[in-house]
Amino acid sequence: MKRTIKVFVLFSFFLFPYSVFSEDDSVMEVEEILVTARKREESLLDIPESITAISGEDIDRQNIKTLDDIGFLIPNLNLSMRADGFPNVSIRGLGSFGNTQGVGFYIDDVQLFSDASSRFGDLERIEVLKGPQGVLFGGSNIGGAVKYVSKRPVSGENTGRVKVLGGDQGVIDVEVSTNLSLGDDWAMRLFGFTREDDGILVNPRTPRVNGGRSSADPDAGAYDEEGLRFSLAGPIGENASLYFTYRRNEYDGPVNMWT
Repeated sequence: MKRTIKVFVLFSFFLFPYSVFSEDDSVMEVEEILVTARKREESLLDIPESITAISGEDIDRQNIKTLDDIGFLIPNLNLSMRADGFPNVSIRGLGSFGNTQGVGFYIDDVQLFSDASSRFGDLERIEVLKGPQGVLFGGSNIGGAVKYVSKRPVSGENTGRVKVLGGDQGVIDVEVSTNLSLGDDWAMRLFGFTREDDGILVNPRTPRVNGGRSSADPDAGAYDEEGLRFSLAGPIGENASLYFTYRRNEYDGPVNMWT
């Protein structure tokens, strides 16, 4: 009888293995996401609103560079690019099309009116606020708001980063960012990018009936773009601080190649 019990215990040990954890084992913690949807820094879990936040790490990992990339990631965010470069956007079916927009675009809480579809890099996160935002962000936000939060200068750190991307269609994409400490709690940050792309469309310039050919560029979708952002931050008193930014973007190419 004793021998039978021993064999059964040994057999059950191999069939149903178990793990023993000590008190020193590390516990996985979920990183807290902070957003500024209500004009102050709060935890995403404490805000009684529908907000989707894309962290800076996810932006780099998924190579998010344009508004189209954001539209592919956010549920209920629908957009189409107009020929003049401004996007038609709706969130949860609410928005508008034309000169008056129903979804607002902001970079560091400053509304964008003319270049909402521009490329913005060196971002801390992207926040998409769903639902009317007129109380905190003013008009033209009946559908919601899209906020770009850029990385701010950090005193006491001197860092730099270069990112190069190359591929088919003559794609060359370069990004450079640096943070410089200026002393006395002051710091500056510089970000720049440039991109060349031959596009995915080719105009064969098929001969006409009379034998003539079009003089259009065969690379119908080719474009070049470049941009620069400079920021400076530091204290100017015991209860006041300064945050200054300068941004400049240039784009040469078709905005919507299908129009």
